[in-house]
Amino acid sequence: MPRPLDALTLDALRRFDVRMPAIAIAIWCGTWAATGERWAPVAVALSLALLTALIAVWRRWAMVGVMAVVVLASLAVGGARTATLMHHPVRALAHQDARATVEFTLRTDPRHYAASATRPGLTTATAALHRVETRDGGFGRVTGTVVVRVSGDDAAELLETPVGSRVRARATLRAPDPGEPHLAVITLRSMDVVAPPGWPGRAVEHVRGGLRDAVADLPTERRALVPSLVVGDLRHMTEELREDFIVTGLTHLTAVSGANNN
Repeated sequence: MPRPLDALTLDALRRFDVRMPAIAIAIWCGTWAATGERWAPVAVALSLALLTALIAVWRRWAMVGVMAVVVLASLAVGGARTATLMHHPVRALAHQDARATVEFTLRTDPRHYAASATRPGLTTATAALHRVETRDGGFGRVTGTVVVRVSGDDAAELLETPVGSRVRARATLRAPDPGEPHLAVITLRSMDVVAPPGWPGRAVEHVRGGLRDAVADLPTERRALVPSLVVGDLRHMTEELREDFIVTGLTHLTAVSGANNN
C-alpha cells in the first residue's frame, strides 16, 4: 500500500543532506562580504566566522567548524582579489576620470543597446587591457580586465569587431561599481583595430559569419536568435529579446564559451 504524500515528504526531508548547501551558502557569504569594497561587511563576517569557530570547537560541532573555515577562506581569497583591484594603478586613474591611450584585446562579443530618450546607442564588451599611456607619458604595459563602451559612430565599428582583435583607442577611464571584477570602465572616444584575431579566432569568426549570412533574410529577432543559440553570438540580440530570455529563465541557452557574461 503506497504511503501518503506527507509521509513521503518527511522521509525525503530526513534523507536530505544539508552539508553541501550549507558550504555553498558559507562560500557565497564570505565572497559577497570580501568583494563589495566595503570594510563593514568584512568586519562583520570575520567576527561571526571567528565566533562560530570558537563555538564549534567548544561544542565539537564539526560541520559548523567547517562552515566557519570556509567563510574565512572565502574572505581571504576574495579580499586578496579585491585589494589587488583597489590598489591597481589603473583603478587609481579611473577614480580620477583620467584620459589616456589604451590597447586591449576583445574577450567577449560586443553587445549593442539601442538609443533611448535619455541616452544614445551604446556598444559594450569585456576586454583584456595591455597598455595605458597617459598624457604625461606615465604607465606602459599593464594587465587586467576592463569593460569597454562606445557610443556614436564608433559603436557600430566596435559591434562588428571580432573577438580576439587588438584595439588601440583614445579613451576616458572611469571606476566600475563596487563589487565589479574589472579594473575600470573605459569609454572610447576613437578606436583603431591594430591586429586581427589569431588563426583560431579567425576560424571561429568564419563559422559565425557564415551562420549570420545564412539567416540574414530572416526577421530581426530570428536573425539574432539563431547565432546566439548555436554559437553564442549575442551581438545582434535586441533588448526585448534579452529581457524575454531573463524573464523565462533561459539565459543559459546562450551561454556558449561564456558569451553571456559581459
